[in-house]
Amino acid sequence: MANGAHGTEGGATIRRIATVALAVILPAQTVCGQTTSKDTVAVRAFVQQFYDGYLTAKKETRGPAWWLLMHRTPSGLSAELIRALRGDSLALVDKQQTRESLNFDPILMSQDPCPRYKVGSLRVRANAFRVGVHSVCPGMDSTNVPPSVIVEVGRNGAHWEILNFFYSSTDLKSLLCGYAKADTRRERRPASCRG
Repeated sequence: MANGAHGTEGGATIRRIATVALAVILPAQTVCGQTTSKDTVAVRAFVQQFYDGYLTAKKETRGPAWWLLMHRTPSGLSAELIRALRGDSLALVDKQQTRESLNFDPILMSQDPCPRYKVGSLRVRANAFRVGVHSVCPGMDSTNVPPSVIVEVGRNGAHWEILNFFYSSTDLKSLLCGYAKADTRRERRPASCRG
């Protein structure tokens, strides 16, 4: 009996506890910022593919290219970011201007973009990655300058998505939130938004 309590049965119980603990701890480590090299490679590839596709779409449209992202599935952007961009675009096309709207390409952080953009540095922050994206213009070496934009990427289920774009002194979500909160039409102001 003593052997049964601490021997074979005890070993099976310990294995079950260890299995349950690992099932809880391993996903928690991923959520708490533990990443693998496979994740960093996947995030880099996701951001580079997003920018390559965006630049191709930009060449094929006459309007703001980021408007296409609101209608493309998957867009690569989080639902929260799409909602904020949609609110901004609706305000921009409204005949009665009631708020400030974007006057630059928020994806490229430029009014005059370069023909190519290249993924650079990658940092892990909380539950997200921050990826530096450099403009690659003819006759300009962008390797020794800060990135044009820093893209924040997070996981949504099995997919990666862009959560925000950071610029030298602000970020896209903060800009869009500020513009929306300052709308003179009260009914268009969001109940809440995070910058």
